[in-house]
Amino acid sequence: MNLADIQEQLLQIKPLLRQASEIILSEDVSRYPIFIVNEEEIPLGIQILKREDATEFNRNVHASTLEEFYVKKMIQEDKVEDFKQAYKSADTHLCIFWATDETARFIFIEK
Repeated sequence: MNLADIQEQLLQIKPLLRQASEIILSEDVSRYPIFIVNEEEIPLGIQILKREDATEFNRNVHASTLEEFYVKKMIQEDKVEDFKQAYKSADTHLCIFWATDETARFIFIEK
């Protein structure tokens, strides 16, 4: 799946992601919210959308943070600063960790 297809799919859940991001930011949970989108349930973050509850968006969505990714060794200590540098402003963008059986990657989309 190419980036344009992923971004088009994410439009379906963008309001949910924006709302969750605002809560994470306003409650000072983190300045680096990350939304994990995948087909399987995972023990990371807080599930905000179940695959079977989504009408057309056939994936699970979990809200997490850079801090949790670091603690669970999803991002290595020596890469944390690089990630912060690459991270776009959480006030204007959403950080998505898109995971499939074949690949996993970070994507930034405008709120």
